[in-house]
Amino acid sequence: MANRIVSQLKTSGKVVRGWLGVYIQEISPEIQQSLSLPDDSGALISDVAPGSPAEKAGIQRGDVVLEISGTKIKDVDDLPKIVANFTPGTRTNLKIFRDGGIENVKVKLEEFPDEQLASSHPITNKKSEASLGLVVDDLNPALKRKYGIEENNGVVVVNVLRGSLAHNAGIRVGDVLLEANKKKIKSVNDLQEKLSNLKNGSTLLLLVSRANKTIYVALKYEA
Repeated sequence: MANRIVSQLKTSGKVVRGWLGVYIQEISPEIQQSLSLPDDSGALISDVAPGSPAEKAGIQRGDVVLEISGTKIKDVDDLPKIVANFTPGTRTNLKIFRDGGIENVKVKLEEFPDEQLASSHPITNKKSEASLGLVVDDLNPALKRKYGIEENNGVVVVNVLRGSLAHNAGIRVGDVLLEANKKKIKSVNDLQEKLSNLKNGSTLLLLVSRANKTIYVALKYEA
C-alpha cells in the first residue's frame, strides 16, 4: 500500500482512496442472536450514504458484510481498511448476510469524498418505561427542534432511567426509535403493541437514529 500512496502523491498530489459509502458497527452477542448470524464476524451496515456506491449496488441497512473480494471480514475495522486500499473505479464483490441468507453483490467503488474525509469517524408509554427503562413520545415540531431531529418517522426518547435495560444498552435522550425487530415504529401506540407481542427474555433489536445517523441497538427484553 505504501508504494501505491507514493505513486499517487507523485501523480496527483493527494492520496486517493476507495469509497463504499456505508456506516458500520460491530456485532454484539445480542445483535448476532437477533439476526440469526452463525458467529460475530463481519461488519453490520447501520446506514447507507445517499448516492454512494453501496446504495447504487443495492446494499441495505441491516446487511452484514462477510467478505470483500474473497477476503473475510473478521471484525468491523477490517472493511474500511480493505476498501481504502482499492483504487476508485474498481469493481468488486461483497458477500453479505441478509434476512437469513447469503447473497453476492457487485459494487463499483468510487473516490473517497474530501468532505467525508474531513468529518469521518408528554405521552408516556408506561409499559415501555417499566420494562425498558425509557419514556418515549410521538414526534412533533417542538421535539424535533429541541433535539435537532430530521426524521419524520418513529418515536423520540424523552427520558432514560439510569441502570435500566435501555440505559445499559446505550439508548440516549433525543434518540429516535425507527424500528423494533425490523418492523417500522409509527407511533408510541405502535411501539406499545410491538412490545406486547414480545416474550420475556427474547432479544429486542432497535434501529435508532442519533444525530441523524442510524445504529442498531440490541437488548434482552424483560416484560
